[in-house]
Amino acid sequence: NSLLNCVFNIKAKKYLRKYVIRKISNSIDGTKANILFKVALHVGDFISKGIVDEAEFFELMKDEIFKKNINSEIVAINTINNGISKGKTSSFLKAYVISLNYEENCFQKNYESNTFFKIFTH
Repeated sequence: NSLLNCVFNIKAKKYLRKYVIRKISNSIDGTKANILFKVALHVGDFISKGIVDEAEFFELMKDEIFKKNINSEIVAINTINNGISKGKTSSFLKAYVISLNYEENCFQKNYESNTFFKIFTH
C-alpha cells in the first residue's frame, strides 16, 4: 500500500505541476488574479494532504505569474498566500480527476480512503 501511495504522490505532483503552469501561463488580463487564486486553492489542498511541498509550489506559482505582465508582485504574492491558506482548510481534492496507470492497471479510488482516484479539472 505504501508503494501505491508513493506512486500516487509522484503522479499527482507531476500533474499538479503541469496544471499550475498551464493555468497561470494561459491566464489573460482581467482573469490573472482569479486564476492565480483558484490554482493556489488547489495547491493548498494538495499541501494539506501532504502530497506536495508548500515552498516548492509557492515558488512555482510565483515564478509563473511573474512571467506575466502583472501590476503588483506584492498583490500576486498575497493572492498566492491567501489561496494556499484557504485551500489548506478546504477539501477540493476529492472532486478532481487524475488518471494513474501503473503496470497496465488503472487505480480509481478515493484519496480520502487512502487509495487512488482521478484528479484534475478543465
